Amino acid sequence: AGGVSVHALDTDAAEIERKAHDEEEEGEQDLLKAITKQIPANEETTLEAVGSDLYNEWILQAVNTLTVKVSNSPLNDLKLWLWKKAAGEYNRERISARIGALLDSAPIVVFGASYSPFTKKALDTLERAGARYKFVAMDRQGGNSVPMRAYLAEKTGRTSLPSVWIGEQFIGGAYDGPVGGVAAMSDLELEKLLTENNAKY
Repeated sequence: AGGVSVHALDTDAAEIERKAHDEEEEGEQDLLKAITKQIPANEETTLEAVGSDLYNEWILQAVNTLTVKVSNSPLNDLKLWLWKKAAGEYNRERISARIGALLDSAPIVVFGASYSPFTKKALDTLERAGARYKFVAMDRQGGNSVPMRAYLAEKTGRTSLPSVWIGEQFIGGAYDGPVGGVAAMSDLELEKLLTENNAKY
């Protein structure tokens, strides 16, 4: 029976790792879309334009193949830099104030995407646990969407969504992060976290 239990734990751990990888990959696709919007169309086929096109294609291909999730890896640093470049010049103080006001608006704030299954999983998990939370759909923030993503990436070192916060503390996504992700936590661990932070109904 002990062997079956260990095998079950190994299977659970592998499944959580796979979901965390998929969650990160979804964030990379978002980054691709943000970068693509920032690349100007070249109307003239000059040598310089061709060079720029090749460079842009290389960047997009590089981002598309990123799979390493370690927050201090060079690849993660590249993703953080690319989000910053995709955001361009923006009013950092205004975005910081906007994020701060959102974090103050509820015990738990989930910055996510309305189209994301990982965001949905995190929200379903919090809902089931009776958490008091606010959902911020990052894909519905207009011109603030990419700057907000870039700002959160800079603050957390993590570029994918959802980005779940309790007060001023970043706790992770659905399957990865400082606490392992809200959907990966046991019911008891999540209950304890919510209770300690007065985040339950």
